[in-house]
Amino acid sequence: MNHIAFDALNPAQLYEKVLPVMEEKAMKNRRKVFLAAVMAGVFIGLGFVYCAMANVAGAGKIVGGLVFSLGLMLVVVCGGDLFTSSTLTLIPRAHGSVTWRQVFANWGVVYVGNFVGSILLVMIVLLSGHPWESGGNVALFYINTTAHKLDHTFVEAVFLGIL
Repeated sequence: MNHIAFDALNPAQLYEKVLPVMEEKAMKNRRKVFLAAVMAGVFIGLGFVYCAMANVAGAGKIVGGLVFSLGLMLVVVCGGDLFTSSTLTLIPRAHGSVTWRQVFANWGVVYVGNFVGSILLVMIVLLSGHPWESGGNVALFYINTTAHKLDHTFVEAVFLGIL
């Protein structure tokens, strides 16, 4: 009988694996962090552009979600820094190997870099004329998605983000 190996780590093993990675992240050169964060902001935005194109083409939300994940794959493969993963620098802070100043400095640089990357992509998208493709349906998708996200209460938005 064939057995499938599943090499999952228990919480203590996972902690030992993540700790040095997050220590390095918290202490990384700020210029490199900023560039990696800008790149990640662009990549996540590209995932949404792909999602919009799939939805406007009639492929639906499932396909839209699948192509959105391409943005995350680009972040991982190309070594981008997203704010969401930077919050894991709390692990070395809890361990005492980095300071609050290092944690917050990393968070600030990554957050601003993600924002700059996303704004850069918005400018490229607008200058390309992409939103007006398909008779303006792409622009309508962007507007409707934004309007829908603004309808949530703060608590709903937090828990939707967790989901």
